[in-house]
Amino acid sequence: MLFPKVEAQNKWEKNIPVTYVPARNTIFLSYALAWAEVVGANDILLDVNALDYSGYPTVVRSILPLTKRSANLATEAGVTAGRN
Repeated sequence: MLFPKVEAQNKWEKNIPVTYVPARNTIFLSYALAWAEVVGANDILLDVNALDYSGYPTVVRSILPLTKRSANLATEAGVTAGRN
């Protein structure tokens, strides 16, 4: 198993943890969005731990409106049916 080097944290300007995985929750939400459209679901639930917000960029409330907007632009349901 590979572990991140502690020195790698110095490259981040906003103290993002060395365990950061680029776009991790964005990737999970993308899969959920695609599956939701396939099965006709109108909602996607996201459960993140408030304790995990120790610098992870995708665990903040400000990303949710952007994710919703992206979903409305990137799916047939959002574009043609006007579903949110």
